[in-house]
Amino acid sequence: MKRIILFVLLATASFMVVAQDFRGMKFGDECTKIHDQEINVGSKRIQTDYVDIHIYEDVYLDRVAGILFSCREGEFV
Repeated sequence: MKRIILFVLLATASFMVVAQDFRGMKFGDECTKIHDQEINVGSKRIQTDYVDIHIYEDVYLDRVAGILFSCREGEFV
């Protein structure tokens, strides 16, 4: 029983660590604020032909990382 409780606690904690960083966005937020938010933290926009895909480049843990936001009908998904 103790192992089950420990497993549930660890699984919950690991989920919160992974799910906490959508760079301040929550599902359903308006996508119009993505650009200002990313520019304010120093990200560089990468041009794309897709209207509902927003791609930025930033440094994360000393590595260049791509940040992709997907929107549908103006909302973050």
